[in-house]
Amino acid sequence: MTKTELTLKQRFAYQQSYLLAREALGDAIVKLMDRNEADDADRSERIRNRAKILNLEADKALLDARRAAFDANQAVITPPTPDQLDRLRDLVAAVEGLNADQKILDEVLDLTAQSLGLFREIQAA
Repeated sequence: MTKTELTLKQRFAYQQSYLLAREALGDAIVKLMDRNEADDADRSERIRNRAKILNLEADKALLDARRAAFDANQAVITPPTPDQLDRLRDLVAAVEGLNADQKILDEVLDLTAQSLGLFREIQAA
């Protein structure tokens, strides 16, 4: 469905899904940046983390582009279900609850990828 075909409630749900996915990306980026500031992060770890940050920034740009296409009524979406929104909220909360320890960053990135996957389900009609 395009933006003009959605009810106000469906548009609001889509907006929530976008904001939640973007929040997960932002949280993951901040955690990677924090990790790079840690005293025990070596040079190779920092380089790997910078690459991950760039990938997440690219994901964020794509997310924003998809949102812009939707706002311009040029994209078709499937409105998110209450279950999808709940899952996104849970994933974001899980990302927020993890610290920036290198051992946990893989879990942060996995949770973020799951959030993006859910948003892609909504975006792809």
